[in-house]
Amino acid sequence: MKRYVIIILLSLGYMYSYGQSESGCVGLDKKYGAVLEKNRENATFLNNLLNEYSTTCVHSAVFQQAAVYLHAISPSYLSSIGCGEYYHKANRMSKSLDFYGKAISFADDNSKISDIYMRMAEIYFYNLKNFQQAREYAQKSLEIIANQAAPYFLLAELYANSNISNDDVTDAAKYWLAADMAENARTAEPTESNIERANALIAKYSCLFPTAEQIQNNRNMNENTAYRIGGWIGRNTICRQRKCM
Repeated sequence: MKRYVIIILLSLGYMYSYGQSESGCVGLDKKYGAVLEKNRENATFLNNLLNEYSTTCVHSAVFQQAAVYLHAISPSYLSSIGCGEYYHKANRMSKSLDFYGKAISFADDNSKISDIYMRMAEIYFYNLKNFQQAREYAQKSLEIIANQAAPYFLLAELYANSNISNDDVTDAAKYWLAADMAENARTAEPTESNIERANALIAKYSCLFPTAEQIQNNRNMNENTAYRIGGWIGRNTICRQRKCM
């Protein structure tokens, strides 16, 4: 499963997207941009265009506009993906999610479905701030393809940014779970970049764990034992004291 990571400075992590080098996309834009409008009703041309772009340059305005034109004539997986990106860029997230849902019905392999679920998870998290829905779709992606890091990284950031309690010590328990997710990412897809990123996140979250004194003074916490984070999160983790490098 190919992914091109676009780094977006969003609090504690990165947002994943999908594509190739910018220069490759620019080359395709130059090839097709000037002739797109006169072929807007030419299904053969539009299909060829989308297939050449594939999902490697979904952020291209040319790809997205061609997808909108083709979807009106002959809906497909790529036209649905392109429309999803088109409405995402237009900040119309409900329509974007709707088209990603349509793309699932056209997808012919698990990697495509898994990627779509991640796109939807990212919209729910980064754009709509709906953490529960974001988690649901990240988990759907993992249910289809388990050995991938992206959903775990999103879950790590999601948990780290959750508000679980008005009590500072209880709230800091979320960083145990965030560190768990970063560890899962490192294990699931141990590429050099994923290991480096996971290590950085684990170090960051570990420095936000409750201190030994805070754990000792909290009757619900015992170091190195199971701890249940309640509410909508509803997950178990291990109580650990703060470690700063």
